[in-house]
Amino acid sequence: MTVSVLALVTDVKRQAKPVVGFGFNSNGRYAPSGLLRDRFIPRLRAAEPRALVDESGEKPRSGSSLGCRHAE
Repeated sequence: MTVSVLALVTDVKRQAKPVVGFGFNSNGRYAPSGLLRDRFIPRLRAAEPRALVDESGEKPRSGSSLGCRHAE
């Protein structure tokens, strides 16, 4: 299964923080709701907050995989 995830950081600010949009696509047999429920949401909840953002604490960390394996 191939899954692509994208974080889009804008220059728009809300409550002094940049607006960030996330999107993903799966080329395979799994519906988006299953991927979110079974893979992405549990990993995001389990991750240390600092593991998700860069050193400034403002932007998503580039290349962070949250423990995902490429051949999963």
